[in-house]
Amino acid sequence: MRKPALLIFLTLALPFMVMFIGCGHKTKAWNTMDKAEELMNSRPDSALTVLSSIEKTSLGDDEEKARYALLMSMALDKNYIDTTSFDVLQPAIDYYLEKGTPDERLRTLYYQGRIFLNQSDFDMAMQSFLKANDLKDECRDSLTYANMLVAQSILNYSSYQMDDYISNNLKASEIYGRLKNNMYRQSSLIKALDGSVALGNRRLSDSILSVVDSLAMLAPDSEDERSLVRQTYLITFEPDAAIAAMLDTISNYSMMNDASKLNVAIGYLKLNQQKKADDVLNLIDTCG
Repeated sequence: MRKPALLIFLTLALPFMVMFIGCGHKTKAWNTMDKAEELMNSRPDSALTVLSSIEKTSLGDDEEKARYALLMSMALDKNYIDTTSFDVLQPAIDYYLEKGTPDERLRTLYYQGRIFLNQSDFDMAMQSFLKANDLKDECRDSLTYANMLVAQSILNYSSYQMDDYISNNLKASEIYGRLKNNMYRQSSLIKALDGSVALGNRRLSDSILSVVDSLAMLAPDSEDERSLVRQTYLITFEPDAAIAAMLDTISNYSMMNDASKLNVAIGYLKLNQQKKADDVLNLIDTCG
């Protein structure tokens, strides 16, 4: 009687045994990746160091390879290392876009879009960002979603879709605000302000400018961006007397960046001072 009972047990247990054996295994690299993920936002350089210590040939199943690929892509990005190759991210694309959680799909699509952007393949980049945007009601990673909106706004700007450029940056600034990330919030607001000035929308520009000014003390690293957009605002909206007063404060054009030089040249043109405008324009490096 024991043998039939054993056979019945094995028959019933076999599917569960197959499922257990079929599940991919995780190596010690999985725990190492846990450490890297904990460091990712606060110490991205350390996260990259931890991930670089993992031997890729030691990785286990497809999920583990996908996680490594995504975390490494995140670490490279947060350390300002741009790439035009999918060599690192591809395992995450292959696995997460089909089997990942909404957050895993969002992150993968975001970095996929960033790589297409680095390749100047704007159509494919936009497709990736639009697919990522479809996950907005499912994902919980609001930081990556906000970063995606900013990346998408680059494409809006390049095609002069200024309304979308402004909208995406304002949405991103709200999310950064909720996350208490004042530097990113300020940067997005400055981009939105720049777009509204380009459209000649003074009412919207004034509204955004008031928020930008209120955050000045909380985001001191954005001072150069803030000064440039305020200069553009003044030249666009203020009367000739205010423009002339601003230009009179400038003694050395060579010390200014090209964007400021262009602003100054536009200011002189508005004042009908063609010769001074030409002098400043000749100082701009037009290469690229």
